Parts: sequence; C-alpha cells; structure tokens
Amino acid sequence: VSVLSTLLVRGAGQSLSLIAGDAIEIGSLVDDSAGAVLEASKRLELNAGGRVAIGAAGQLFSSGDDSTIAIRGSSVTLLGGIYAGGASESLGVTVEITQLAV
Repeated sequence: VSVLSTLLVRGAGQSLSLIAGDAIEIGSLVDDSAGAVLEASKRLELNAGGRVAIGAAGQLFSSGDDSTIAIRGSSVTLLGGIYAGGASESLGVTVEITQLAV
C-alpha cells in the first residue's frame, strides 16, 4: 500500500487502519515534496507483513484524548513525523489530496 494523499477520520472515537500483506509507504522516500497525512481521532494503525516506511513529508496524527498510534511491520523506516495527541492543523500542516495507490 502506498499513500500519497491525505486520509482524515475526525469524528469522536474514529479509527483508521491500513493493513497490508507486504509493505506500507506513507509519502515518498525519494521525493520530499510527495507527502501524505494520516489522522484519526482515537487510533491510527499501520500493520504490514513487510516494511513500514514513512517518508520525509509523511505525517501521522492521532488527535483525541488517550489516542494511540500503532505501527507493526518487519522493519520501520521513519523520516517524517508521528504525533499522538495532536491534530494536523495545530502544527500548521497543509492538507492537499493528491493520490492513493493500493
């Protein structure tokens, strides 16, 4: 799964899960301008059978009280940001939907 866009689930208690048999990539690892933002109010989960990679312009947010971010994979590469307890607007992140490839 490759995400090059924005996925937001902001309703109270909402969760977002990406589950892949192989790799998950959030934003590009080679192009810093190709980013992605994933945000959930309660729980954000990435579960990959292979590598999880978050590019330099990739951002993960869980915005609610007592919210969590869970990442599972054979390896994790983190170049971007992971923010539990904060919303994308609070950090001035500009959200623009571009592309989602599965």
